[in-house]
Amino acid sequence: MGKGNCEFNGTGGQYFPTVFIHMFLLTAITFGIYLPWALARLLRLKASHTTINGKKVVFKGRGSDFLVILVVNLILTIVTLGLYGPWAICKVCDWRVRNTFVGEKQSRFTGRGGDFFVFYLIHLLILPILSLGIYSIVGMYRFFAWKEEHTKYGDERTSFGGGFGGFFKISLAGCILNPITLNLFAPWHMCMLYRWQVQGLVVGDGTEVKHSPRVKTNFLLLIIFLFLPIFVIIGISVMTWSLKDKFKSGSMGTVQFDNFRQMKRESIQKRKILIKMTDRIKKEAPAASLPDEKPQKEAINYEMEIKRLDDLIKMDGNNTDAFFNRAWFYASKGNLDQAVKDYTRAIEIDNKLGKAYYNRGLIHVKRGDFMLAVKDFETASELTPLDVDAFCNKGNANYQLGRIDLAIEDYTDALKIKPDDGDIYYNRAIAYHAKGEEEKSNSDFKKAVSLGSKNASDYLRKTEKDDKTVSSLERETGWKEDLTNVKIPESGLKGMIHGEEFTADKVKLENGILTIRDGKDFFPEHAVMIFLFLKKGETVEGKSFDVKRITGFGVPHIHIKWMPDSGKIPNTDMFTKEYSMHLEFETIKNGKIPGKIYLCMPDKLKSYAAGSFTATVK
Repeated sequence: MGKGNCEFNGTGGQYFPTVFIHMFLLTAITFGIYLPWALARLLRLKASHTTINGKKVVFKGRGSDFLVILVVNLILTIVTLGLYGPWAICKVCDWRVRNTFVGEKQSRFTGRGGDFFVFYLIHLLILPILSLGIYSIVGMYRFFAWKEEHTKYGDERTSFGGGFGGFFKISLAGCILNPITLNLFAPWHMCMLYRWQVQGLVVGDGTEVKHSPRVKTNFLLLIIFLFLPIFVIIGISVMTWSLKDKFKSGSMGTVQFDNFRQMKRESIQKRKILIKMTDRIKKEAPAASLPDEKPQKEAINYEMEIKRLDDLIKMDGNNTDAFFNRAWFYASKGNLDQAVKDYTRAIEIDNKLGKAYYNRGLIHVKRGDFMLAVKDFETASELTPLDVDAFCNKGNANYQLGRIDLAIEDYTDALKIKPDDGDIYYNRAIAYHAKGEEEKSNSDFKKAVSLGSKNASDYLRKTEKDDKTVSSLERETGWKEDLTNVKIPESGLKGMIHGEEFTADKVKLENGILTIRDGKDFFPEHAVMIFLFLKKGETVEGKSFDVKRITGFGVPHIHIKWMPDSGKIPNTDMFTKEYSMHLEFETIKNGKIPGKIYLCMPDKLKSYAAGSFTATVK
C-alpha cells in the first residue's frame, strides 16, 4: 500500500501543551467533564497541521456539542447493555467528520451502526477474545481503516492505504515508551499515529488519483493470531506434564492453508458535474449551468471514453458507475437526450445515487424543463442533505417557474449549510427584489458584498441602491496582503470580522494578551485576541511588532471571535502564520497605554482591524 496524497506536519513539541494541559491536567481537575473540549481542541490542532489533496483543513467542532453527543450515547449504550455501542461509535465519528472542512467544503461520514455492528462484533469482540487479546492490534488497525473508508473528506471519494506494518511499529513504540516516560512520549506517539493515518489517505477524483483497495485482514495473519495462543497454551501444558509425569510428547501434525488470490477489478473514476455560478447574473434570474464544455488543460477523447464504457456495460449491464460516467461524457458532447437516459438508468440500478439526480436536474435546467429539474434537485437534497448546490439550484429552478417564495426557502436552506456563501445571499437578494421586499433584498445584498460576492458588488454599483455600502467597501482602509509603508488611521479601531463590520469599544492588555472587542454582553459580538508571548517581567512599552505573511514561527498568535446568528457562544478561528500585522505601543500612563494596529488575517472573508486605541492595562 503506497503513500496517499495527504500530508501531516505536526510535531510532538507543538502538541505537548495541548496534551498535558488540556487532555491530562484540566480533564483530571474537572473529573473528566472537560474532556470533550480537550478533544475538540486537539482535533482543531490536528486539522491546522493537515493538508488533504493540497487543500487546507479546518475543524469547527465545539466541545459543548460533543459533550451532548457523548452523554446521550453513553446513556443509550448503558441502557442497552452495550448493544448500542456500534451506533454510539458511528455518532462520534459522524460528529468528527461533519465538523471537518476541506478546502471550505464539509466532509461526510457514510458509516452506519447497523453495518458497523457485524464488524464490531467480529473484529473488536469475538476475534480478540478467541486470540486472548493478541488480535486486538489487528482489530484496531481494521477499525482505523474502516473509519477512513467510510469518510468523504470535502465530500470527495476517499480511500485508505495505510499499512499494518507501520501501525504495528507505532503501537509497539507507544506501548514501550509511554510507560517508561510516564506518558511524556504521548504527544510524539500521537503525531506518529496522525502522520501514518493522514499519509495513508487518498482523496479526490480524476485519472491522476490512484485510490487504494479496501483494507482486508490477511487470512494467514488471522490464523496465526487465532492459533498462536492455543499453540502456546498447549506447549506450556505439554511441557508441564512432561516435567511432572515424565510423559513423552507426540509430534503435532501441520495444518496447510491454500493461498487465495484476490481478483482485481477495473475501477472507473467518477467525473462529477459540479455547479458553476455564472459570472453575470442578470435581473431576470439566477440560473444553474452545466460545466464549461470546452477542454481545459487536457483534451478528452469523448468517443474513446464512451466506447470503453460501452464495452464495460456489455459485460455488466448493472454497472452504475459506467452509466453515470457515460452520461457525463454524453452531456459534455451536447447529447443531452442520451445523457438523461444514462442518468435514468444509473438511478434505476441505484436509486440512492444523489449525484445522478443532481446532474440530471442540471440537464433539465439547460433544456428549460424547470419542473422536472425541481423534482430531481429535491430528491438530490434528500439523499445528500449537506450538498448546498442541490438546494441552491432548486431555488434557481423555482425562480424560473415564478415560485419566488419557494425559491427563497431553498436559498435559506442552502445558507444553513454554507452561511458564508456570498453568491447564495446574492441569489436570495434577487428573489426578494422580485417579490418587492426591498428591505430584505438590500440586507442580503450588503451581506453578499461583505462575503466577497463580485456579482453583488457590481449590482450595487450599477443600480446605486446603496452608495454607503459601496463607498465603505472602496475606502482606503481595508484588507491588504502587504503592510509595507501602510498608513494606520488615527481614528478609532475598526474593521471587518468574519464578513461583519467591527468597531472596537473596549481594549485591554492583560498577561501579555491584547484583547480588542465590541458588544456589551459577557461574550463579545466580535473580538480579536493577540497573544504576544512576553517573557516574565517584559513590558510592551515603546515596542512594535511587525509580522509579514512569510514570517515563520515565533510570532504572536491571533484569535478572532464572532457571534453566530443562532448561538450564544462565539465561534473562534486561530492564526499562527500567514497573517500580516503592524502593532506599536507607546508609554503606560495611569493604567492605560495608547497604541496603533493594522492587522490582516488570512481567512477567506479577509478579516482585518486597523486604527488607534487606548488599552487598559491589568
